[in-house]
Amino acid sequence: MVKISDIIRDEDALITKKGKRKAADASKGMEFSEIMTEADHEIMSDREPPTVPFHARPENKQADDILSRLYTSLGAMYDQVKSGDVPDFSSMESILTEFVSSMNTFEDYYMIRAYADYDYTDLAHSAIWTTLYTTKIAKRMGITDHHKTNCAFCGLFHNIGLTLIPEEIVQKTTPLSKKERDTLRSHPKLAYDLIRNADKDYEYLAETIYQEHEFIDGTGYPQGLTGKQIGLYAKIIMVADTYDALTHTRAYHDRKLPLVAVKEIIDTRVKKYDSRVLKALLEEITLFPVGSFVKLNNHETGRVISSMGATHFRHVVEILFDGSGEPIRTPKVINLMESPLLHIVEAVDERTLDIE
Repeated sequence: MVKISDIIRDEDALITKKGKRKAADASKGMEFSEIMTEADHEIMSDREPPTVPFHARPENKQADDILSRLYTSLGAMYDQVKSGDVPDFSSMESILTEFVSSMNTFEDYYMIRAYADYDYTDLAHSAIWTTLYTTKIAKRMGITDHHKTNCAFCGLFHNIGLTLIPEEIVQKTTPLSKKERDTLRSHPKLAYDLIRNADKDYEYLAETIYQEHEFIDGTGYPQGLTGKQIGLYAKIIMVADTYDALTHTRAYHDRKLPLVAVKEIIDTRVKKYDSRVLKALLEEITLFPVGSFVKLNNHETGRVISSMGATHFRHVVEILFDGSGEPIRTPKVINLMESPLLHIVEAVDERTLDIE
């Protein structure tokens, strides 16, 4: 379990009673105080909170159908690339547009599915979840629907170059040799060449994927670009891809709880990302994202099933374990926006829980 106090200093957790944020020291980069919300318990959302456990929602079948078709189509394109065929990127536009549009209805369910995905060998799933986070960031930044869809399209294919890298290198669980690392880092250029040769209409896609591993401080690859040299789409996908990589198991590391991943990004990587994009990620996904497990101050434990706006601590939680840690036969749903005496106190690793 991870306590909020482990990563958020008291003075950073909330703003002053006068409603003025503490001024951040510019030399320190982004602080948690910059993403916390004022009078957290008073934040309201125009979203309709769910009243039933997520697995019982009738619309889940439609959401699963969209995910299945997107996954199947993307997998088929990966197979095309691996076999040396020229991929038809335009064939993916319809299902990707449907996925992005469906987030207005199924966003919480998609987040729950993403959080529960542990298969690090599946590039298609990783691409879909990165696209999910990419779309949420773009939405938070106020990007227009057209550009939001284009950005999501880039997110969907951000790792397509990895299909051209030997699998034993991509999935290697021990440290890579210099030659293997260089081979792995060639995937953005391989993707760039692949897309430009397949269809000149997707120049923006090729350029974005070529830049997706560039950091604004110039320490990225393969070109060592900095700041404004990197396109906005690439900056967004880099942050989304990093969050996905940290919160899902990979060949070279076990997954981290979202709260821990946020701490790592803020503590060690903040200068590598566009602060506007990083702020959008943290505000949109929050410290306790939908799908994650939390403990409340009454010692009950449950799963976050809906995020009510920008607030970090007052989500809708499906209670699965009572205050003694015993499973609840019939889960109950609590909207913390309407329960001022209850709040989240810890992030919980569900692998420590007895969940069927």
